[in-house]
Amino acid sequence: MLQCRWQRGVSERGVMIALVVGMLLAGALGAFALLMVMNGTEEEIVDEVVLRAPLEPVPVGSFRGVDQLGREIDESVFRGRWTVLTFGFTHCPTACPIMHGEIARMVGMLRDVPAQVVTMTVDPANDTPEQMRAYVDRFEVSHDRWRFVTTGDIESVHRIVQGLGYFLSDIPGSVVELPDGGTMMNIEHPTRFFLVDPEGRVVLMPSGTNRVEVDALARTIRSRLRGS
Repeated sequence: MLQCRWQRGVSERGVMIALVVGMLLAGALGAFALLMVMNGTEEEIVDEVVLRAPLEPVPVGSFRGVDQLGREIDESVFRGRWTVLTFGFTHCPTACPIMHGEIARMVGMLRDVPAQVVTMTVDPANDTPEQMRAYVDRFEVSHDRWRFVTTGDIESVHRIVQGLGYFLSDIPGSVVELPDGGTMMNIEHPTRFFLVDPEGRVVLMPSGTNRVEVDALARTIRSRLRGS
């Protein structure tokens, strides 16, 4: 009987000690989590996981072209400024409307931040500066914050896309009707937003159709500008 009481007493004390230790640990973890949230650390850690960084920064290849206002542009546009590089075309009926809506929303979120968006058309045959300007106007975004670019030839765009590990191709059986009554093949292209650092290197590549990832990208741009 005495042995049973002693064992029960030890067991009860063990449970109490475990409860106290557990409460102390929970409190410490809670305080640490609160501190991370206050400092923005937790959010930034989650963002870095979500945004898919390449193993090594990838330089954007060289190119020459003009934007929607007829301004000449080349790879130097990335130097000294954080840029979101995307690929698409104005007659795209599938992913582009979603991506470009997210661009407009992101530019609004970063209206007080010196970052820019550069979209390279994958349809230089149809995307003239006039067409690109009218297209950007539909989203009510400044032409200085969102530059829609045509290189005039698809080969240079292929080269840049392939350098980033992606590809362009026609989508068999998917025909796009053009405003003039003509048609073209729909084009498969990257739907990622490539974050280019001020040295002209891609450092992150989140989805351009996922609102959660676009929000994380906007927060990351702000964070990196604070640290620069």
